[in-house]
Amino acid sequence: MGLPLAAGAKLQVTGDATKLAQTGAVRGSAEADTYLTFQQARMRSMMQMRELSTAYRDAKDETAKAAIEKQGEALDAAMAVTTKRLARQTSFLAPYAALTLLGDEAQAAFLDSVTAIYQKVQPASRYTKTLLEHQAKQKATAVGALAPDIQLAGADGKIIPLSSLRGKYVMVDFWASWCGPCRQENPNVVKLYNAYKSKGFEIYGVSLDQDKGKWEKAIAADGLTWTHVSDLKGWQSAAGQQYGIRAIPATVLIDPQGRIIAKNLRGEELEKKVASLLN
Repeated sequence: MGLPLAAGAKLQVTGDATKLAQTGAVRGSAEADTYLTFQQARMRSMMQMRELSTAYRDAKDETAKAAIEKQGEALDAAMAVTTKRLARQTSFLAPYAALTLLGDEAQAAFLDSVTAIYQKVQPASRYTKTLLEHQAKQKATAVGALAPDIQLAGADGKIIPLSSLRGKYVMVDFWASWCGPCRQENPNVVKLYNAYKSKGFEIYGVSLDQDKGKWEKAIAADGLTWTHVSDLKGWQSAAGQQYGIRAIPATVLIDPQGRIIAKNLRGEELEKKVASLLN
């Protein structure tokens, strides 16, 4: 359990050594207290999100699902407010807090602004360095940029470059068999693909799995008939790192010339965008 604190801080750590993230308590400085409070809030939020995800999966009608989605959005918004409050402070914890917002497109402008400040006041912080690295990746994969090529293998071991689909509208779909929201979204993606594959639309699925068997089983179970690749390295996926992926599902929509035209569209929003391009 790493603590982003000032040099020389004297701390007392208590808890089960095998479960410090869940049971650990750190005392000895104001920053340690702030860190513990922040981490506890994050843990509570993640537990609530898992409960909502289970409730969504078990919901029987669209009205119930919509209500659960609103609860999830409210929970995300509340945690974002807490995180941004800490990220705006001058403490050593600020870059660490900002780092937890990575992957949230809605916070991109905020992250750019605070990262510029951290670069001046905390240039040696490893969290600042991580934020700067992520910022560079985001710029390289921003809307309007030429999509970096991906060179990963399919289930048969043969490399299938993303660039091999040039000439079509391509959605790069970052997902995994273990990702509940990804699996819940798959029926919508299947419907979209079937509606537009004959009109020049293709999907390039990049799995963040580590278990080949589970990856292949999920592809078959969900009826995902498009191109699939993975290096089976989970969050250390070369493509995921290249595109700065911090949360899934994540999508990148690319035009026939290979330029990025949209990112992280899902559901109805994604369908409308594809329809506007191909109808």
